[in-house]
Amino acid sequence: MDKVWFDFYHEKRSKTINVEEKNLEHFFQGKFNKFSKSIAFESLGQGLTFEELDILSLKFASFLQKRCGVKKGDRVALLIPNILQFVVASLGILRAGAVLVPLNPLYTKAEIKKLLWDGVDGKGKGAVKPKLIIALDKFAVNLEEFANTGKVDNIVITKIGDLIGGIKGKVINFVFKHIKKEVQNYSIKNEIPFLDFFKYDTAFDRPKMNISDDAILQFTGGTSGTIKAATLTQKNILSNLYQNINLVGQDTGDGKHWAKDDTFLGILPLFHIYALNTAFLNCIGIGYKVVLVPNPRDLNAVVKTWSKNKVTITAGINTLFVKLLDHPKFNSKNIDFSCLKFLGSGGMAIQEKTYKALSKRTGGEISVGYGLSETSPVISAHDRFRKGYTSSVGLPYASTDIKILNDKNEELDVGGTGEICVKGPQVMKGYWDLEEETEKAFTEDGYFRTGDIGYIGKDGELYLVDRKKDMINVSGLKVYPQEIESVVNKHPSIVESGVIAAPDDLTGEAVALFVVKKDDDLTVSEIIGHMKQELTNYKIPKIVTFIDEVPKSPIGKLLRRELKAYLPL
Repeated sequence: MDKVWFDFYHEKRSKTINVEEKNLEHFFQGKFNKFSKSIAFESLGQGLTFEELDILSLKFASFLQKRCGVKKGDRVALLIPNILQFVVASLGILRAGAVLVPLNPLYTKAEIKKLLWDGVDGKGKGAVKPKLIIALDKFAVNLEEFANTGKVDNIVITKIGDLIGGIKGKVINFVFKHIKKEVQNYSIKNEIPFLDFFKYDTAFDRPKMNISDDAILQFTGGTSGTIKAATLTQKNILSNLYQNINLVGQDTGDGKHWAKDDTFLGILPLFHIYALNTAFLNCIGIGYKVVLVPNPRDLNAVVKTWSKNKVTITAGINTLFVKLLDHPKFNSKNIDFSCLKFLGSGGMAIQEKTYKALSKRTGGEISVGYGLSETSPVISAHDRFRKGYTSSVGLPYASTDIKILNDKNEELDVGGTGEICVKGPQVMKGYWDLEEETEKAFTEDGYFRTGDIGYIGKDGELYLVDRKKDMINVSGLKVYPQEIESVVNKHPSIVESGVIAAPDDLTGEAVALFVVKKDDDLTVSEIIGHMKQELTNYKIPKIVTFIDEVPKSPIGKLLRRELKAYLPL
């Protein structure tokens, strides 16, 4: 397929990117010098300039090497929410040449054990096996077993107010532990206090780092049922940053390109690649300030933080936006939306009604993007000059090629629907310690198989239809859950929905619909009648079930596999 999307690029947008730096350390140092006096991150009312971040992260790298024995290539796992410690520790890990392994801090002990030591087969295949774990004290109780049985050499524990400092930091720590009761008692014999890193200077034995070195092990969202770690190299990460900047940093004179004077509201958790890219690494690349929200589930804190800052950029997912729109103070009376330049949506499809309501409420457009953990993550995104709702996920990124393949691995032309396959500098090296899985994930000519079904439109934009594995086969006819959900969710009495396949003696598979309703009087027949206005008969569900909440991943992605538990026996 010809790269038709280039025909629709803005005149000042490049079709290719060129990574100038030799490695991430080279990239970081250049940006720290360039933006030295500007605020880089702010959390719980405390800010760090780029210069301070430079010094602190170097001290942390020195601490890792001298105190914790971390060497180049060692994996370091992180279980910390959106606070300054996440930023300092992550940069220190990368600057020391180690491999960052960000984990969901809310993982249970069993989930941590599986990812870090048991692996996909229970015998260690695909397991990360970290040299060190760094965690907030709230989650330390889940690490006792691993620390005290020698599975990991050391565990660094931080308290939430550690980098706030002074009396305020101590008060925050006291309230967090003794008033809010957020910290359970724990006993870790080899615990190292996080603040010990202040004892070290910025000088350490800097390893020689190549652009092909591993940088981040990013676990996939688990929607496939087998959680694997995508190995992202320094080149992968840097390339996607340059691709992002190529999209949003164009100096076109419209006043809406991203610049160092911008303020990004970091709501989504940094352990996920979506936020790690947009609200962390992009900050360093462009030089804007990020105001972090420690707990994205605390909508009052999200709204309060937004109202206190002149937010010009932020990003979220459909689930978050729906909840914000229902919040009584998420409006122009409490929040100044006039300075908002960019509102990004990713991680899952945004509903049309959500898009329109959010656009009306904020007065801005929503830029939708598409990506995966395996692609660092962004593959495509709306051009920031686009106006109005569209079901597309934007134009493919610079230096990115896309093939659409049918079931026979034949490439389809524009408009043809098949599996989206991607090649580009942001595509992962492979799955950590899983050679067979890696081989299956790529075509013979090196394109990554996303597992998503879609097509390239005549407008050059990429359109998603659904996940390949989620497709429902009704008497040989293909049914895509996302199409059905998009119709169902238009109903004003429906909050959200999920669709999966159910076994059927007659048709092989049938459509099963699960609905979260806003109006208790809503009936199944009303839903069916609504659907028949837009969908042909074989797409109409045979099973409709009302549930209280659609199961989701930590960042709000629909987990279809968990809907199976609701199927009638």
